[in-house]
Formats: sequence, structure tokens, C-alpha cells
Amino acid sequence: MAAGRLVGARRGCSSFVLLPGGPPQLNFERAGPLLGNHEINTDRDSIERRLYLDHDLTPLASTLAQLAHALDEYGSPIDYARRRETFTSTSITLDLVAYARLCAQPGWNPGQQHRVLLMRAYLLMLMTGEIHPPPDGASYRFAWHCSEFRFRAPHALRLFLRQQAEVNLSRHKIIEPVTWEPPEAWVTEVRWPGVSPADIVDDELRDLLATVGTVHEAADALGLAAEHIRLYCDLMETGATTPSDVIGKHLNAETRGTSKIREGTLAPERL
Repeated sequence: MAAGRLVGARRGCSSFVLLPGGPPQLNFERAGPLLGNHEINTDRDSIERRLYLDHDLTPLASTLAQLAHALDEYGSPIDYARRRETFTSTSITLDLVAYARLCAQPGWNPGQQHRVLLMRAYLLMLMTGEIHPPPDGASYRFAWHCSEFRFRAPHALRLFLRQQAEVNLSRHKIIEPVTWEPPEAWVTEVRWPGVSPADIVDDELRDLLATVGTVHEAADALGLAAEHIRLYCDLMETGATTPSDVIGKHLNAETRGTSKIREGTLAPERL
């Protein structure tokens, strides 16, 4: 699913979650703006016509209703409304000095402004739980690069960005986990698409991700959609590259060549 459609589907599902158990006058058009969702027609279309075209909507409706009632009973450990008001593309902080130190250890090329924008976009997604429009000055394929980053970011870089998220939360005295997913037990008797995350063995997934060329190859191998793979990478802090890799494929392909040149320049006999 394209990034724009995916964002619309997320917003649409979030709006639908407000409806079960709500007052009769709370319809989809009134529920959406309560979550800052003003793309009512587009978001409903993303779910009903694009995502579930010619498919039974009953499993989706059951899932949303069960999530709604569970949230009413147990709540969420994250106040997303507060986060989305507090953290924006301009208000989040990213320690570039610490990032430079991270890159220096395995010899990564720290990249240019484009990579900084990618990291800030990923950090903001972790903080707010939603994908945001490209920032000013971003390339026309920025959304695609963000999707690739979510899949290909190395383990060490994911850990670094999660630590940066914790720093941002701490700065505002917010005591919450960085991310959160509803427990699987909240939704029962609904057939999930593909493989359940509980049935995925982390080590086997990492081995698979180390061998595939694209997120779609990984999705096909596991019987999942591409976005399921990206979400799993986000939550499990894994990705297409393993910690043993010198550099992730999403970083500059030129880095390996640069490293070889440096090796020759600093060879003992030449030094």
C-alpha cells in the first residue's frame, strides 16, 4: 500500500475505534476531528474501497469494536494527544554529536542533510505514532525513503533513535514507554492476515531479513504485507541489516568504497 493510502487507513481506523459504545450522534464525520483527522472522505475510502475492496469487512469491524471496548476498560499507557501537541518536526531534538560518535565506531558515513531529515522523521513517527508529511526541503521521494529507512535501518541506529526518543520524553517530564501496542489478547476470534507476530521467531526473521533484497520479498516469504514487516521492524528494533554488518544498505552505497580507499591510505607500509 502506498504511504499516502497507509496514513489514510490508519487515521480512518483510529476514527472508527471511537464509534463503538459512543453516543448515537457520534458518527464517523464527528469522530475524525476529535483525533485531528480532517480527511474524512479520503480516510474512509482508504479502508472501505482501497484496503477492503471485495473483502469481508466483518473481521475489521470486530477488531475495531474489541479494541474500543478494551481501551475504555484498560486505557493506554501513552497520551498520544499530548505527544502530538508537544512534539513536532521542529520541536523534537536529535543529538547530532552523539550520532557522529555512533557512526565513527563502525566507520559509517554519517551522510548529509537528507539523512538527518530521515532520522528526524523516523524519530517523530516513534514519538507520535503516526507518519507525517515530508518536511520543507525534502526530496520528492522522501516518503519512499522513509519507508525504506524503517525496513533497512541497522539495529544500532534503531537503538540510538529510541534513546533519542527517551531523551525527548524525559526533557518534557513525560514518563511513558516510547512505543506501545495493545496486547494480542484484547482481540479474539478474529483471523489475522498472514502470520501472527507471536509465531515469528526473532532469530529466524533476522536471518531472513539479512538475505532478502526488498521488504516485499520478506513479506512474501512470511505471508505478510509489506507494512506488517515495517511495523515489526519498528517494534522489535530489527531490520534488513544485522548488527554484524559494517554499514546498512540504506546508508550511502559509496561508504564501502570510501572505507577501502581509507584502508589503502592508512596501510602501515604507506603510513
